[in-house]
Amino acid sequence: MITYGEDTEKRKKEKLMESNFFSKSNSNQSFLSNDNAQQSLLNMLNRRGTIYDNFPPPQQQQQQQQQQQQQQKLQQQNQHQKHQTHPKKYVFAISGITDEAEQNQVKDIISRLGGLFEAVITNNVTHVVTKQISRSEKIMGGCASGAWVLQVSYFTASSNSGKFADEPSHQWITKSNADPKSPENVWTESAIICQRLVAQNGGRKIFEGSRIAYFKINKNIDAWKKILLCGDAELIEVDYPIDLKQLYSNNITHLLLIKKKGVEAEDISPITNDPNSNISILFSHHIVHCLNYGHYLVQK
Repeated sequence: MITYGEDTEKRKKEKLMESNFFSKSNSNQSFLSNDNAQQSLLNMLNRRGTIYDNFPPPQQQQQQQQQQQQQQKLQQQNQHQKHQTHPKKYVFAISGITDEAEQNQVKDIISRLGGLFEAVITNNVTHVVTKQISRSEKIMGGCASGAWVLQVSYFTASSNSGKFADEPSHQWITKSNADPKSPENVWTESAIICQRLVAQNGGRKIFEGSRIAYFKINKNIDAWKKILLCGDAELIEVDYPIDLKQLYSNNITHLLLIKKKGVEAEDISPITNDPNSNISILFSHHIVHCLNYGHYLVQK
């Protein structure tokens, strides 16, 4: 093996400086004066040295490659561990399946494949499987949480394959021959939009970030409360009539009023008349609008 050090390089330069390389040409005319030629050659060799200095020797290159390979291996292991720590969840709610034998069959499939069954809609539900799309508590709650809303064929395909099937093949789709404004088409489209929105935003649910107050005397709001909770809203029960200090101390973003039952318009005037208030009045049509169009109630 031939190695080159500083002494070797220096001797090469000196030998070149002493050579007749820059002597007169065949035409007996000097190509360059010896002094200028030697200085140019010396400059060129010096520049050559600085260029090669930027490249590490082979042994160092090999070490760098090994370090990069080790880092890539560690990253792959971390990603694998992450997937193992946070496996995909399968938590099911069912709607429209009223036959007890069919319900038991569905529950058996879910349990056998490693999923969980919820009798009511919650923010833990990841899949709502239904025989019919409608404006129901479970469908709206599923939209709020960004859950998959699927046809019953999903259970058949999963049972046959021995594992949970891919969801897109069993999503409800809008009917081209039906009225676009029909409840079935509207909530089919809503389910698709909300599931995609939540997935694209790292699992952030539709009502996340909102702190919603409601009055104890406000009746018939339990279903709406469930839907809001499915979307990760925080609900706070407050006194009636309005106590602004209580609302402000709880960092309330919205006050929930459904059809104003038991509450008159003038009763919420302390909020609407306060120019410094950041509290919005939340009616049912605002909730429906967020779900139908895939809008977050509170923007980041």
